[in-house]
Amino acid sequence: MKLNKISILILIIIFALVIRVYQLNELPSGFHLDEAMTGYHAYSILKTGRDFRGNLLPILIETHNEAMYAYLAVPFISIFDLNVFSARLAAAVIGTLTVLSTYLFAKELFNKKVGLISAFLLAVSPWHLVASRFGLRPILVPFFVTLGLFFLLKSLKNPKLFVISAFIFGLLLHTYTVTKLFVPLMLILFFLFYHKELIMSFKSNKKKCVLSIIIFLILALPAYGVYFFGDGNKRFDSISVFQAPRPIHQFFSNLLSHLSPDFLFISGDANLRHSLPGFGQAMLVLIPFILLALFFFACKQKKEGLFLVSSFVIGIIPASLTAEGIPHALRSIAAVSFLEIIAAYGIFLLYKYLKNRKKYIKTAVIIFVGLLLASNSALLIYSYFIKSPPVSEDWFQFGLREAISYAEEHSKDYDSIILTRNIEVAYVFPLFFAKLEPSEFQKSGKMGKYVICTEDINECYGYNGKNLFIVKPNELSDKDIKKDIRNKKNEVVLKIVE
Repeated sequence: MKLNKISILILIIIFALVIRVYQLNELPSGFHLDEAMTGYHAYSILKTGRDFRGNLLPILIETHNEAMYAYLAVPFISIFDLNVFSARLAAAVIGTLTVLSTYLFAKELFNKKVGLISAFLLAVSPWHLVASRFGLRPILVPFFVTLGLFFLLKSLKNPKLFVISAFIFGLLLHTYTVTKLFVPLMLILFFLFYHKELIMSFKSNKKKCVLSIIIFLILALPAYGVYFFGDGNKRFDSISVFQAPRPIHQFFSNLLSHLSPDFLFISGDANLRHSLPGFGQAMLVLIPFILLALFFFACKQKKEGLFLVSSFVIGIIPASLTAEGIPHALRSIAAVSFLEIIAAYGIFLLYKYLKNRKKYIKTAVIIFVGLLLASNSALLIYSYFIKSPPVSEDWFQFGLREAISYAEEHSKDYDSIILTRNIEVAYVFPLFFAKLEPSEFQKSGKMGKYVICTEDINECYGYNGKNLFIVKPNELSDKDIKKDIRNKKNEVVLKIVE
């Protein structure tokens, strides 16, 4: 039986990996500037030990972005070179490992059956799948959260494991900005629910517990130091609810928007980089199971269940303190595993209820639920790989890879390759796709033949020499077009002009 459960878990993990890696180079269609910037930072760290701004082994990149994802991307870039696939592969691998860590946490909190169901639900979670195929740091959060909580729960019986848990939570602070608030709230919540067990563990092994606190502080101090005394909080300051006329009202309004059925189960995040068209952040079919679990937790006053629900709420609090793009799937991603575990427990309760019922009833219900989850999973995969690309590609700045590839093929024929300033953060795309030498960019800030036109593009058209221009469709309309870059809807998104 044990072997059977292990086999099921392995199959779930393999399945999760396949749907996170398949066509990773092509989907999401396009490549967002944040992915390109993080990927090139990783490439620069690999080549020089510094980010492309010249900072040695940085804690933050680009003033407010935690550098951990860039470090984790380094080995994949070293193996597969700098490209879209290698820049995203760390996210896909970490996303897959989160399926395992969620199983471990749910198993420790409840039992193996709940753990297995949780692992499967996370594997096919729209919220988690989308984040796992997007080469950015938020995907790190649910992995470190669930792994840290697993070891924290284990530590209640074996205090020696506090050291591992402290190390993981310390690392968590270096993954994504929201963790600066989430981690202390999570630890306070854990203490409120498990203070008796924690006190007993502390008394039984004081040295390990003190060492754990020291390890956590060693990791936490630089994370909070660069955030509060460096430039780390600039981004939050600009989008904080505290800039709103009624910040408390705004906070609770934001909180409710993250709890709304529309966000969770119907439409999801309006930003199609963070969600899947036609899906909420979780599958709609999970609603009855979530309601069943919530009813059971409330009626039975089950500590583990109430802790789980409270953890979900804490997961969305940091996002609710911002006033941009609300509700926001990435800033609330700490909540994703908790939601799937709640649903998994609801399915487990149904299974328990059926256990002593007539065999044909039990079989019929199990088949029905199985087909329901399988069909929705198939629909999710179809939607992501077939339906979504034409709709979401504009959100991922589709066309820049193709344009710069063309420019690279013909670069020897031109003195300069000039990009319009109307391409958002245009400079990062030649760095990434042309794989320009990081050490040279660190020294001079120059990008070889590539130049960003800081004026109106018509002013730059008279630039000395023979030049190639990468421009928006409405720019340089009467000039010699060498190539149109078209999206899947056959719309021109960029033009290459001589």
